[in-house]
Amino acid sequence: MKKVLFLIVLVSSIGYSQTQISGFKLVDKKVKWQHVFEVTNYPADSLQQIFITNVLSKINTNNLNELPHRVTFTINNDEVDFRKYGGKWGNTWLFVEYALNYFVIIDFKDNKYRVTCSDVKTVFIPPLGVFKLNNTATKKRQTIFTTNKTVLRGLSYLEKHLKGKFNLKTALKENNNW
Repeated sequence: MKKVLFLIVLVSSIGYSQTQISGFKLVDKKVKWQHVFEVTNYPADSLQQIFITNVLSKINTNNLNELPHRVTFTINNDEVDFRKYGGKWGNTWLFVEYALNYFVIIDFKDNKYRVTCSDVKTVFIPPLGVFKLNNTATKKRQTIFTTNKTVLRGLSYLEKHLKGKFNLKTALKENNNW
């Protein structure tokens, strides 16, 4: 009887462990955000050029590297407008209240593109130093996401920010509204 109870507890705890929250995934103890955006009537080559012209031209990028069907770059000092999503200063996860630095990979296919953000970190005023998303959003030696409600709410703000930042449809609408 004790063995059966132990197995039930073990199986339920493994099933409850979260390795993905919305677009955030844990891969090899590293948190990555990934989202696939769908657009219509754009082959991969032209989609990449339209994206660079309409979205990346508005973003402060560093180390931009263009390859066939792929673009990589880093973003520094990206500020999340957490108030836009319902957050309040001092009542929001500290990680999204300060500017973020991260690495971005964008892969292009016909009629869609995938954005992957990794190595997300924020730099505070010394002596606080650098905080990495891998350390602050996970627990149990970076094997599962935390269950802290403030952190989960902050992750939702960050996800909304990233979806808005890399959305080509929104950028095209803004460029056409004159």
